[in-house]
Amino acid sequence: MCLVTQGKDVFASLGETTSRGKVVSGGVVKITDRGQVEVLRGGDELPAAPDSMVVTADRLHVVSWYRNYQWDFATKNWSKPSDDRMLTVFPGSAGPWGSRSRQEVFRLHASDSENALYQNAWCSRKHRGSTYWPKFLIEHDEKLWFGGRPWRDFRSSGFYSFDTRTQQFRKYGPRHGFRYDKNCRYTCHDGVVAHGHIWLATSDGLAQVTILNAEKAARKSEPLTEIQQ
Repeated sequence: MCLVTQGKDVFASLGETTSRGKVVSGGVVKITDRGQVEVLRGGDELPAAPDSMVVTADRLHVVSWYRNYQWDFATKNWSKPSDDRMLTVFPGSAGPWGSRSRQEVFRLHASDSENALYQNAWCSRKHRGSTYWPKFLIEHDEKLWFGGRPWRDFRSSGFYSFDTRTQQFRKYGPRHGFRYDKNCRYTCHDGVVAHGHIWLATSDGLAQVTILNAEKAARKSEPLTEIQQ
């Protein structure tokens, strides 16, 4: 399902899925550098294998069946901080990020007032929640770049940015050089920053985004560069 590391240890989520890909069982195992395998059990145990995990100095943060669970390395127990619905969790420079309905991105351990900053990154004020599921998040130059499946009314290709200084939310689509699928099949699965570009793994191949052009494109409709493989 997914993997994270801490030092020489590897944490892996393992579980059973249905023919449609729904996770119906499982949990997390720890694999040491000596090949020893330990199943993480205790406390508020997971209902199923997580599909996203983030490790910090003292905890393992996961999302299982749309709820956030934490494994405490000191007490060796699972806990569920709240019953709030969550979609996924991402690593961040100042702690984990989460994604949930009405907030595509938010800081996992911040207060509601602190996270109010990110509520401008909604799909639309007239809707009750976000209608797409972010699959990755990148922190770069005081901006959040995230992507996933597009929503038709957005006229987007599943790639978005949020400027933490100006609180400006932007969506990128065909007018910026991306492809667009009216059936919402075009998806940005993952992304990384390397050599001055954002590289996106999309459903149509590899896309190269020049960050400077992306900012100009949002204002002047200048094209981005997309590479298909």
